[in-house]
Amino acid sequence: MGPIVVDAKGNIYWAFQEGGDPSCECGSVVKLTRSGGIWNQTTLHAFLGGSADGQNPQSGLVEDRRGNLYGATIYGGPNNCGTIYELSPAVGGGWTYNMIYAFTSQLDGANPVGSLASDQAGNIYGTSTGGGLYGYGTVFKVSHSGGGWTVTAIYNFTLDFGSQQQQQGVAIDSKGDLYGVTQYGGEYQLGTVYQLTPTVGYWNQTVLHTFTGNNDGAFPRGPLTIDQSGAVYGTAVYAGIHQFSTVYKLVRGNSGQWNLHALHSFGGTDGFQPENGVTIDSSGNLFGTTSGGGAFGFGVVFEITP
Repeated sequence: MGPIVVDAKGNIYWAFQEGGDPSCECGSVVKLTRSGGIWNQTTLHAFLGGSADGQNPQSGLVEDRRGNLYGATIYGGPNNCGTIYELSPAVGGGWTYNMIYAFTSQLDGANPVGSLASDQAGNIYGTSTGGGLYGYGTVFKVSHSGGGWTVTAIYNFTLDFGSQQQQQGVAIDSKGDLYGVTQYGGEYQLGTVYQLTPTVGYWNQTVLHTFTGNNDGAFPRGPLTIDQSGAVYGTAVYAGIHQFSTVYKLVRGNSGQWNLHALHSFGGTDGFQPENGVTIDSSGNLFGTTSGGGAFGFGVVFEITP
């Protein structure tokens, strides 16, 4: 399950990577609606795989201004390289599913993974784990023009210090810059945080932090979160003071350099391996989950306060 969407009415939407139609178990998109204190779940679409549909939606969802939902599947489509799909509220109720793009594994990428982001113009950004110019994945842009959809690779990943980087999706700030993490790569092959800035004719990539496996953590995973001041928050699933994982914050200094601050190092009893990033509220409190640790060893829900 990737990042969720909460609409203006408080309804919750998310995509399951597996489950759904019992003949395929290829995943589904569902909606939770609260009525009288009870939450009711509705399946908006169950994926069937094959050339006409997607399979295994790993990237979560984004919503546009008209209430349409967009997501990506890691497999499926005519090339089995993954898809971009749209779910639109139908007149009279229900939802209409449309596969708006199928990846080809050539210049656009293949097998999209990680969180998606959208800008004010309605463009959607994400990452693929394969394909692209060098075969190691892309950061892609999905744009709508002339009645159709186009996917463009705005950045092509390479081997980094001999390691395939395993990108984890992107987040976007108020200026339109993109931020992402790679689970591997970097000088120590323990992952990086990077920024993509649009310039004339291309996007410029800058590595903001290379993980060392010390107090900063190792192997960052999950989506990034950006606050109103432009600070970037994320999680690393190993290392830290207690060697169990970290929550970190990246802040731009006065001279333009980025500095990483470890906000919390997990010790096991308070959880470990926060694989899905963190969210932030209006007061600056961070919330997240871990896949392990805690009193019973099955993970925790945590809050970090400033």
